[in-house]
Amino acid sequence: MRFGKLAVVACLLMPGVVAAQELNTISKVEVSGEGDKATVLVTGSRRPTFQAYQQKAPVRVVVDLVKSRLSNVPAKTAPEGNTVVKEIHASQMGGAGRELTRIEIVFHDDVDYQVDADGNALRLTATRRAKPAQPLVAEEEKKKAEEAKAAELAKAEAEKKAKEEAEKL
Repeated sequence: MRFGKLAVVACLLMPGVVAAQELNTISKVEVSGEGDKATVLVTGSRRPTFQAYQQKAPVRVVVDLVKSRLSNVPAKTAPEGNTVVKEIHASQMGGAGRELTRIEIVFHDDVDYQVDADGNALRLTATRRAKPAQPLVAEEEKKKAEEAKAAELAKAEAEKKAKEEAEKL
């Protein structure tokens, strides 16, 4: 009878052990790229299952990796010299059986992005969106109008002086 009870208890405990073994251990978050493009590579122990969505204020992409846990990944990383990615936040959420890793990639400006699973890694590729040139055009037009007005005033002043000189003769 005791053996039967132990077998039942062991079977009840097994799903927790199996679930812990199925977790994707996230061990590395790397940023590369230059100019208007950047790549963020999140490496784990198995193919990632994830959901990604974009947020504003600050501009960022949030990636939730289900059935995963962090291992030696800093909570905040600020890649040096990258003009697209400003910083990355990594956090662990959920409890036993509902483990979730959240990676937030904060950008300097608006981006277009794509997220794909690449073997045991998640690859996010971001491209800075082109900024509209309209404010620059309006500023240039204003400057040209001011220059034209100044030229007209200078011309009128020169004509007035020339007329005064002619009357003196």
